[in-house]
Amino acid sequence: MAGRIFSSVKEAVDEVERELFEMGIRVAGHSYQDKVVKGDGEFITTELQAYNFTITSPDSVEALEVVVDRYGQEVADWAWAEFEERVGLAPKNGRNPGRAWERRREVWEQFLEKGSGRFSYTYGERMLPQLDSIIKELKKHPATRQAIIEIHNNLLDIGSLGGRRRMPCSMFYQLMIRNGGMDLIYTMRSSDFLTHFCNDLALAVLLQDWIRTQVGNVSQGNFTMFIGSLHAFKKDMTARGIF
Repeated sequence: MAGRIFSSVKEAVDEVERELFEMGIRVAGHSYQDKVVKGDGEFITTELQAYNFTITSPDSVEALEVVVDRYGQEVADWAWAEFEERVGLAPKNGRNPGRAWERRREVWEQFLEKGSGRFSYTYGERMLPQLDSIIKELKKHPATRQAIIEIHNNLLDIGSLGGRRRMPCSMFYQLMIRNGGMDLIYTMRSSDFLTHFCNDLALAVLLQDWIRTQVGNVSQGNFTMFIGSLHAFKKDMTARGIF
């Protein structure tokens, strides 16, 4: 484990927020998803680099409760629908754009690409082809270090640089069984604290919990999250009275 250590999801979220707004630095970026925002003061960020922490008792129910507390029940309903699409529990699995996004239209509709009506990628598209192999590997070789579910893939995403298209914020999920528990290490290149962080965290804890049940006879282990750029945008901070 590295970075700060928390006992619960709620404790982690509260402390991550405090540290971001107390210690973050001002950064003006070039792009936001697939939109060029250079020179737009509303997209200036408060940022922490290489931020990481571990939760020793990650609970998927609590993680969704934190989403409700921070973003509301409708967003938690979106998160659950999104999770079902990611792991193959929803109808028309792996389809792009899927249906979960419709529950949070105000965030996601702007990223549907003109002409195709699709997103540049979905997590379901990237994750579903990998899940069976990862679960089988964890069952066959419980001490493996190779159980990685990759989301960002430069062979697919290099052409999206500079805001040309949306690029995954998640790099990979690494699962390891240690001391009888299913540990998960979640690595992100970027996480928007005020709009997405609690969802990012909850969806990862849900994945950790679900995979351990698929493997069987494994308890929930540690959850570790590493974020290259943890940030909040000025437009969202102003809307919430954060200065």
